[in-house]
Order: sequence, then C-alpha cells, then structure tokens
Amino acid sequence: MKAPVFSFTKLPGVDPLVGPEMKSTGEVMGSASSFPEAIAKAFAGAKLTVPPTGTVLLNSDPRQYQELAPLAQSLLGMHYTVTADPATAAGLTQSGVPVTAVANPTATLGSTTALVVSTAPVTDAAAVALRAHTLGQQLPLMTALDTLHAWIMAHAHVEV
Repeated sequence: MKAPVFSFTKLPGVDPLVGPEMKSTGEVMGSASSFPEAIAKAFAGAKLTVPPTGTVLLNSDPRQYQELAPLAQSLLGMHYTVTADPATAAGLTQSGVPVTAVANPTATLGSTTALVVSTAPVTDAAAVALRAHTLGQQLPLMTALDTLHAWIMAHAHVEV
C-alpha cells in the first residue's frame, strides 16, 4: 500500500485541502497481509498519528453530509467526542448522528483535539482558517473522507 505525503508545514499559507491537481511531496509504503494492516503502516509511515481518545472536529462540504454520517457514527463508536461546525452538526443530526455543534471551531482546538476533518471547499474562508490553524497547532488533519474511511477501517483492525 502506497500513501502520498503532503508536506503542508513546508508550504505556509497554502490551504491543505487536497484537490485532483495536487501533487504529493513524497510517498510512504505499508506492506502487510491485509489492507487494514497495510494502510495502518502507511499512515504510521506518513506520521499521521491520531491519539486514541479525545475530540474529533468535523467541518464538511454540505454535499458530503450523507457520506460523512456513517463515518461520524464510527468515530462515536470508537469513543471519540465528535464536534462539528453548526452547519455540519445540523446535517449530521438530521441524518441521526448526535454530534455537538461548536460556534467557533477554530477556538475549540487544543490539547484534547485528536483529529480535525475538514472537507469544506476553499471558498469557505472559515474552513480555510480552520485548516491553517490546525496545521499551526500541529494537530492531525484529514481533508478527504476516503482518508478518514481508510483510517477508521485500519483502526478497527490494528491499533493505529
């Protein structure tokens, strides 16, 4: 399993929302007998380490609420506290996933933040600021739901 590495810490001021035109600055490989094990090793090689407890903050593109809902439910099942910006929280709650809305997501980042997942578009200034602040605090950040899905799958089978 190969995983791209994006060195956004080396590119200050660049929004880390990964788009199809982006190129990675490297890659790591995870080799194992199963996909979850291999992806877990690739995440470890890319230095994407998510604490086993804490708060996961979600900030999503509205078109992705349905796709995000089962992932958020999985995070709750993994005993994370799940929070979201007001719009994402409303979309997830409407889908039956109880998350806590936070009025100012950037202000909630801190020592209990395990992970930030932000897929809101680059036209959303608050999301861009959230991603920049997340990187500034050196917190784990995912900008694509397929990455979150793979991490959850790996975490379920292997201690990530």
